[in-house]
Amino acid sequence: MCLLVGKPRAADLLKEIGDKPEISVKDFLDLFFDEAAQELGTTNEYAAQPSQELHGESPEVKALKQELEQTKQQLRAAQAKTEEKEQELQRLQKLDTKEQAEANFVEFTCHLLSAECLCLFSAKL
Repeated sequence: MCLLVGKPRAADLLKEIGDKPEISVKDFLDLFFDEAAQELGTTNEYAAQPSQELHGESPEVKALKQELEQTKQQLRAAQAKTEEKEQELQRLQKLDTKEQAEANFVEFTCHLLSAECLCLFSAKL
């Protein structure tokens, strides 16, 4: 049930916590499942219990655990991709800075050469 009800709300939750980068994956998932439970009109009673305390888990609990694990994997993959993109951005910014420095050097050199040529031309006159 959480699969049907909770996923549309996940985007809203991500927007809400977007300003809070310090939120942990566990806190996000707890919030996600609490929201889904509220939408279903139930409580997230399994969130507080360690799985070893549950005896004879229902198929719904197993499905929720599987969904939780998939969501964790997706979050880990997204975090890895974000870190990779940030590193690529930093690399490109360094290249851009280096290219700009080289362009400034070439421009400065051209100004010096044109000033020197002007001085030589003036001296010949």
